[in-house]
Amino acid sequence: MDVLFFLKEKTAFIRQLYVTTSASYTERIQKIQNNEEPFYSTCSGEYGPPFQIEYMEASDSLDALGYMCISMLAAALKLYLDVWAKQSRIQLDESKFNKGWLVGYGIHFKQNFNIDFELAPVSLNLIEEIILARNQIRHPSSIISHQTTYGAKDIEKIGTPLFVNECEWEAFLLVDQPLEGFLKVFLPSIRVTEESLLSTIADVERFSEWFGNEIESKNARVVRSNSRNPS
Repeated sequence: MDVLFFLKEKTAFIRQLYVTTSASYTERIQKIQNNEEPFYSTCSGEYGPPFQIEYMEASDSLDALGYMCISMLAAALKLYLDVWAKQSRIQLDESKFNKGWLVGYGIHFKQNFNIDFELAPVSLNLIEEIILARNQIRHPSSIISHQTTYGAKDIEKIGTPLFVNECEWEAFLLVDQPLEGFLKVFLPSIRVTEESLLSTIADVERFSEWFGNEIESKNARVVRSNSRNPS
């Protein structure tokens, strides 16, 4: 099976899904900001700026779309590694997955094929952040908001998140308080923009291309060795 081909089929679908679906919401936000028809108004609303509900609906919709796409991307990468693990003909040790699937697959391929994820042309921190964001998106902490926030441990681990509401993050950095205490009362929202999503998709594809080249050559050696030394 051409595993990389199917991985790229999924990433291409995610890419077009976001770009196509986000266009109408982005256009609505821009028209409201520029006071353009059909969102033209000469007066302010009684309870806030005109078309605030329409603006928030579009903004929340973009967040929901970004959340869905980053979750699909994390799932696609996991499936990619899982298929290669099955094709490697070496049983996975489930006990190695208690710290997450990226760690588990990393141990599996390092021990059995001498493939070190740390040597990939993409930072593992980025891959870990995709997974952290996906986990938080899957388990939102509030029924009040459509947005999902990072956990305190996520911020301590990531440092500066890629998928973050920039306005909230800038305000976060301006607060002159110890990080540990401040994280108890405020956590920045996860925001997946078109720029961050497309760059992340490209990085996942680079990681997968690198890994595919590594495993194809080293898996063949392992299979030949096992055929010469049957158990």
